[in-house]
Amino acid sequence: MQWKDIKSLFILLKNFSFYLLFRAVQYEELLKKKEEEREKRESEIAELNTKMKQAQIDCDEVQETLQEQMNKLEETDKRATNVTMMGESNVATVVKKKIKEMQTELEKLQFDVIAEDEILRQETALREKAEAEVAAMTRRIRLLEEDLEVSSSRLTETLTKLEEASKTAEESERGRKDLEIRSIADDERLNQLEDQQKEAKYIAEDADRKYDEAARKLAIAEVDFERAEARLEAAESKIVELEEELRVVGNNMKALEISEQESAQREESYEETIRDLTERLKASAEIEKDLEERLSVLTHHVKEAEQRATEAERQVSKLQNEVDHLEAEIFTHCHWLIIVSEQTLKRNISTKINLSSFSMLKLFPNLDDLLAEKERYKALSGELDQTFAELTGY
Repeated sequence: MQWKDIKSLFILLKNFSFYLLFRAVQYEELLKKKEEEREKRESEIAELNTKMKQAQIDCDEVQETLQEQMNKLEETDKRATNVTMMGESNVATVVKKKIKEMQTELEKLQFDVIAEDEILRQETALREKAEAEVAAMTRRIRLLEEDLEVSSSRLTETLTKLEEASKTAEESERGRKDLEIRSIADDERLNQLEDQQKEAKYIAEDADRKYDEAARKLAIAEVDFERAEARLEAAESKIVELEEELRVVGNNMKALEISEQESAQREESYEETIRDLTERLKASAEIEKDLEERLSVLTHHVKEAEQRATEAERQVSKLQNEVDHLEAEIFTHCHWLIIVSEQTLKRNISTKINLSSFSMLKLFPNLDDLLAEKERYKALSGELDQTFAELTGY
């Protein structure tokens, strides 16, 4: 291997080491950016957690208000069950319909609350999964930082070795130049000796001595040259070792690039999960608004039911007064019939007995109607008691 090739190889090694330093700096900047993005995503996840907690609190408040309305409805049902008699059949059917409608609305609200709870459970599971992925990403970033530190330490070691090799190469270059100068001087001296031998053979002894000195110097020069060759071989072996280390560093840099691409793909997946969480949070807010609207409708229906219950109580009291009045009339008619029958028995007049019996036959149909009306009111009150008992059983 020639000296020019060795110089060019050292220059290439220096340039490659500078390139590796530049790439290491770039990777450090990329790692810093990734760390900032990770912190930003962690803050976004924390905000989502706070929003989910707020949504959970709002859902609990809606459930509490729903429970209060159900308690009010039960109180109205109990108040209605305490009523002994009810009004007309039309009022009873209307009350039954309204109670059924309120029951269906309550079931719908309960179903919506259960669905909201399920959505919240799913959102919490997704949040836990995202937190686990963020923790795994932080661990991988730490591993990448450790690999980068190891590669940077190796790079510094290779740079120190490269500087040492360059110093040895410069020293060998200086030795080579000295040997060239000495060989040129020896050639000049040999030429002078040859000229002197041609010019003056009579001073052969002096020429032999000078020749011996030149031979000795030449032997010394050969020994120096052999040492320079040994140094050159050592420099070549060091160059081979440096090339192998540079290959290892290149492989490590490729592995770092591959891991960077994988981390970029994972970041894209994290962004998609965050978008999905925000959309679900918006959907939960809309569901909460719908629940509030339904709750307001339910409170309105409860107020209407209370008003109708009070109206039914007034009508029942009115009908009770009418029934009491009719019972008093029946009692007076019966008392009058008893008096008439006693008088007819005393007088033993057949015609009067026939007339009294005829009048009694006229009065008994009214009595039957009154009894039938009373039985009908009792049946209506029993049906209403049964419906209220069924409602309180839910």
